[in-house]
This record gives sequence, structure tokens and C-alpha cells, in this order.
Amino acid sequence: MNARYILLTDDAYIGENGKLYAEGIFEEIYNNKFPVVHKRLVIAMSLEGTKKEVGKHELKINLHDWSNKTILSVPIVSFELGGEKQTGPVYRAGIIATLRNIHFKKPGEYRFSVLIDGIFITGLAFTVMKVQIIDGNESAIA
Repeated sequence: MNARYILLTDDAYIGENGKLYAEGIFEEIYNNKFPVVHKRLVIAMSLEGTKKEVGKHELKINLHDWSNKTILSVPIVSFELGGEKQTGPVYRAGIIATLRNIHFKKPGEYRFSVLIDGIFITGLAFTVMKVQIIDGNESAIA
């Protein structure tokens, strides 16, 4: 099984038509004070596999800091690859994971790792940056 794509977004959902809709895709988080709590972010991804992989699987997401220390582990959730309408040769599953109140102690590089059935499938790197407020504008990156 592999990831077709993984996105860091403000919001995402899977429509009745099976399409994944993502809003506000980003790669950086900005704040002027640290530590900071990021109230909400959504990880949206599409997984695909072969007929042999159709069925139930377990998904785990971990958040790592720049030193590869795990700072957040999302509890394992089950999902099903393939569906009633899918006939192959490639079977897919859309995954939406909403994370709330994530603590970042300081600016730096961070990475989500995605494991399926205990095996690393993909990662998603992003940056948490400090901004300076100059004349009321958060436009200068420190």
C-alpha cells in the first residue's frame, strides 16, 4: 500500500461522490510567541493498494520534531481499503485526520509520519516559524 498524496490543510472532507475536498493547503505555521498551541489542522490523504490489500487496516500518525523526537501520537484508527464500488486493479481509501490543540515549544522543522499496520508509508514535513510584528504587521520572519 502507498500514499498517492498527503496534505496539511485547514479543512477537508470526503463528499458523497467519494472525492476528497481540501481547503487551505499549507506547509508553514506562523506565530509571534512560543510555546504556541495550534488550535486545529487537518491531514488529508489518499491511499492505494492492490486487490491483495483490500480490507481492514490500522492507521497511526505520529508528529516528530526536528530531532526526530515523537511529540504527538494519534491513537490507532481502523479504515477499509477498497469499497463496494471499486473493482481494481487499484483500490483506494480517502483518510481525513483532524488534530486539535497541538503544542509547539519552539520554531523549527516538524514531520508527520504515517504508518499502516505498523509499517511506515509516508511522511509530511512542515515548518513552524516565528514572525516579528512590525508596525502592526506580521510580515517579517525572524
